[in-house]
Amino acid sequence: MRVGPARNGQLLEVGIAGVETDEPVVFHAMECRDRFQPLPLMNGSTMHSDEDIQRLQKLAEDFDPSTAPGRDAADLRAIAETVDSIHAGEAKLRELVQLARARGRSWGEIAIALGVSRQAAHERFAEKIHA
Repeated sequence: MRVGPARNGQLLEVGIAGVETDEPVVFHAMECRDRFQPLPLMNGSTMHSDEDIQRLQKLAEDFDPSTAPGRDAADLRAIAETVDSIHAGEAKLRELVQLARARGRSWGEIAIALGVSRQAAHERFAEKIHA
């Protein structure tokens, strides 16, 4: 998975197979999700060098979808969307556990709702919530 700029400067996440070959294949491209945003390094640069970004920008500009072999990427998009929904569900679950704790619920009660032991519930959520 690579991250690079669209023609308008917006970051895109692009899945490219065969990047090192003469005929790379783009199998996924969409607006960059938060988890793929380049992370700043200590020197202020990002994980992707200027050369990487320029090379990927040229690939994107030169890419003609009408000449690309027709490969349906619906399965890969479905996987990415499912991962996003899992992350959203985990965030919602943390919020609900935090709310339950704020309302005075014990770790034992929360564990029963989760279907796990009290110790497992505490280990999973205690440091992630502010209650």
